Amino acid sequence: MNIRGHSLSARSPRDTDIMKYFLTILLGSFTTVLGLSALAGEPRAFPADVTHGNIRCVLMSVGQTTVFPNEKDNAQKAPPWRDGKQGVPCFTVTFLIEALGDAPSEPITLKNLEICSAGKPLRFDGGQYQQGFDYHVFQDFLDFSKPKVSDRKRAHIMRFVQFGAVSNLQPLSLVIETGFGKDIQKFQFDSIQLRQP
Repeated sequence: MNIRGHSLSARSPRDTDIMKYFLTILLGSFTTVLGLSALAGEPRAFPADVTHGNIRCVLMSVGQTTVFPNEKDNAQKAPPWRDGKQGVPCFTVTFLIEALGDAPSEPITLKNLEICSAGKPLRFDGGQYQQGFDYHVFQDFLDFSKPKVSDRKRAHIMRFVQFGAVSNLQPLSLVIETGFGKDIQKFQFDSIQLRQP
């Protein structure tokens, strides 16, 4: 077989080197195109485990749920919902906070949690609710394990609930100001995508 006057069975070393060169360029270009298309199709992963100073914060879950209150809930003087029969939309954030090092224990503090889209804080009509758990008390969820910690007595799980629906403005950012005692740090988690079923 002849290709442009050269027999494949009788190639010179120069021809072989030229073919290898073009094959290398072709494979490199193909790999680059595949890599770029994969990056374009999937949102970039964000770091869910951040440490500032002696405080570690691990984002465990973010989600939109609907809760159906019971009669006792509806009997509250000023519930954060208008019609409990329709269900109450809740935006929930669960994260771990751990005091690193060996300084004396201080009370845990959640100063602020802000939900943002396109760099602007989202506003909600309803109230909010927060709950803290000692690390050993909080149960694993489904097949998801709690993050590993260096000292279980110095780690806590926080759950923050904002009553209200997050409009489909994605990706979201969370800014969590939390810490122990007076040592409050700001943790920012960007490019959070809420997965749709």
